[in-house]
Amino acid sequence: MSKILEKIIEKKHFAFLHDQDLSWQEAVRLSTLPLVEDGSVSRDYYKQIVECIEKHGPYVVLEHNIAMPHTTEKPISSLLSLP
Repeated sequence: MSKILEKIIEKKHFAFLHDQDLSWQEAVRLSTLPLVEDGSVSRDYYKQIVECIEKHGPYVVLEHNIAMPHTTEKPISSLLSLP
């Protein structure tokens, strides 16, 4: 497994949102909660992801119903979760 995926799993920085009727924006918000809860990102991080997806398209989609929401569009000083 890749080192980055190992860190995501180790730090529990993931969320399973299946069987929920959500907008993609709400799914992005909920997916950031594990990182917000441990202080890795600010509560508004999801807004930056949404803005970036709106600008660049659905680059976070790995395959149908699987995504890895993230952004590097704007620097976030509190983003400490990944090297």
